[in-house]
Amino acid sequence: MFHMSRATAAAPLAHRKDEIEHRYPDAWRSALKGPVGDQLKSAEAQHESCAVTKAGFGVEMAALQSVDSQAFHNWQQFYDQRFQRQQSELDSASGLRNTKEMNAAYFGPKSKFPCYCFSAFSRLTMPALIIVGQFDGAMGVEQMRKLATDLPNARFDEFGESGHFVYAEEPLKFVRDVEAFLTSTK
Repeated sequence: MFHMSRATAAAPLAHRKDEIEHRYPDAWRSALKGPVGDQLKSAEAQHESCAVTKAGFGVEMAALQSVDSQAFHNWQQFYDQRFQRQQSELDSASGLRNTKEMNAAYFGPKSKFPCYCFSAFSRLTMPALIIVGQFDGAMGVEQMRKLATDLPNARFDEFGESGHFVYAEEPLKFVRDVEAFLTSTK
């Protein structure tokens, strides 16, 4: 079933499917039995990787609609949920809110983003620092490790006590590591 075999822009989402299926097996099975599940089966039968990627994402979203999706997204982004609450308080105080526009632009039915496949890594010769939290459920450690391996001049930096927002969960290490990277590349 739904498996991304290419290095598409949506490849970091591949690990998400496993987590949704594990955390919410009934919702996952229900989504697969519905119209989005039919779209996924059709795409898989046609062996069209872009259509499989988009249909798989549709199954994920359908499964999350029937559960506490906010809790799932919080898990994806924050290892320590105290930082999620701090972020929510900052957003509320500032008037910022997630309008879902970026999500719709990237993953909506007309988006080509999930099917974008980049392969010219050798052309990116500038120094790069790839930072990821060990518990990042949004991007995933292995995808970021692969990116660091694919880039010819990259350093990989895994934060052991963070999710997606490493700068919030480990700010001292973040500042230290970024400063060290920036001063070493002058």
